[in-house]
Amino acid sequence: MAALKAPLIVLASLLLCLPSLFVFLALGGAPLPLRRLPELAAGFTATLGVLLLALVPVAWLFSVSSRFLGFVVASHLALWLAAVLSGRRYLRRPLGPAAHRPLGLWLLLFLLVSLQMTTHLRPVLAWVPGKSLFSGRRLFFIEHFGEACEYRIPPTARQTSTESGAAESP
Repeated sequence: MAALKAPLIVLASLLLCLPSLFVFLALGGAPLPLRRLPELAAGFTATLGVLLLALVPVAWLFSVSSRFLGFVVASHLALWLAAVLSGRRYLRRPLGPAAHRPLGLWLLLFLLVSLQMTTHLRPVLAWVPGKSLFSGRRLFFIEHFGEACEYRIPPTARQTSTESGAAESP
C-alpha cells in the first residue's frame, strides 16, 4: 500500500506547499524567478523519488520482519526524513546562502504537510483486504501515529503453526 500511496503523498504535499516556497524565499531575501519554480519543484520531487526508490529494500525488510507496526512506522518515518534532508541539499545549491533559513522553514512545513497527508490518505502500511483504500475519519498525524504504535499486525495461520512447533508442510 505504501508503494502505491507514497507518490500521491509527495505530489499532494508539494502542490500544497509550492506557493509558500515562493513566498518564503521572497520574504527571506532570496528571490526566485517564478519561471524557475516548476524546475526547482521537479528536481526536488525527482530527488525524493530516487532516494525513496533506493530505500525500498530497507523499508521492505522492516515491513515484513516486524509485527509491531509502531516500529515499522518509525523506520519509514526515519527513511522519509533522510530523503527530505537529502532533497534539501538539492534545493540549497541553486538558491544560494540567502535561502538557507527560509528554505529550512519551508522544509519543516513540507514535512508537517506530508505527515498530515499520510494520515489523510491512510491506511498506508496496514490495509485490511475488503476494507476501503482510504479512511474517512479525521485525525491529526500525531494521533494517527500514536494509534499505529498500539497496533500489532496479527500473525498469519502459517506463522502461528510454525511458532507453536508444528512442522511446516513442503
